[in-house]
Amino acid sequence: MSDWFYTRKGTQSGPVDFETLRGMAAKGELDAEKDLVWMNGMKEWTAAGKIAGLFDQTLGQALVKKPDLEPGSESIEPLMVGACVKRAFELTKRNFGKLFLALITVLAVYFVVVVVLSVIDHVMGWKPLIESSRDQGSVFSQLAMQVVSIFISLGATRFGLNLVSGKPVGVAQIFGEGDKLLRGIGVSILLGLMVIVGLLFFIVPGIWLGLKYGQAMTALVDRNCGVIEAFKYSAKITEGHKAKLMLLGSAALGIILAGLLALVVGVVFAYPVAGLAWVLGYRWMQLGRQAVVDGN
Repeated sequence: MSDWFYTRKGTQSGPVDFETLRGMAAKGELDAEKDLVWMNGMKEWTAAGKIAGLFDQTLGQALVKKPDLEPGSESIEPLMVGACVKRAFELTKRNFGKLFLALITVLAVYFVVVVVLSVIDHVMGWKPLIESSRDQGSVFSQLAMQVVSIFISLGATRFGLNLVSGKPVGVAQIFGEGDKLLRGIGVSILLGLMVIVGLLFFIVPGIWLGLKYGQAMTALVDRNCGVIEAFKYSAKITEGHKAKLMLLGSAALGIILAGLLALVVGVVFAYPVAGLAWVLGYRWMQLGRQAVVDGN
């Protein structure tokens, strides 16, 4: 096996094999952006997050099986919306208990946060930003709620990535991505500004930007990379898939609307299906059809 060297907090270590590096990445012992790795044959030291398969073991296994399979390359077949939705439906049925518990937990957290923020508003005597939207709370409450939403979104993304990849999942994962919160806020702000500015220019550019960079938050969680790297990876991975991504987004929205028509029972099932279908779309753009096969 090839010997790898790595730097951690400025200190060089090694040699170690690639499996050891992957184990360190899985435990959070390597920073995808700040720590560097090198092996004989490489021209220079490279950020750990740029090494294919290092931070995602499922992707790494697929790349070992198919070394020509690179995210965003022509070797990956076009995204199949129907296959992703079907797989999402199967995974939801198979893991409904875990998904239901996760959904209830998230709703409970939101309820508690809303109550706490309402109490703070009342005690402090703060007024809302717009007088006619008093029920939305103060500016502080609205900003705090956005931060909480991003925090939960990061954890839910990890939960979804693990589930579709055949890895262990648990409710605790929803609260386990706090170290990425500041980067998640950065991604959210930049993506929102891009889309808003794009929509102002005849709508189409905003949609295009949303499709191109819409996987940045998922990439941030998946690869534990920096904000700019997440946007670059999203741009790379969505190349050639934007039209199908739009169809996948429409399908996810349709599933949720169908769930709403079926009242509570339908919504409880529809939300996980829609969410997992979107995560499966991300995995498909990395792995191709392997994304909808057990163990991937």
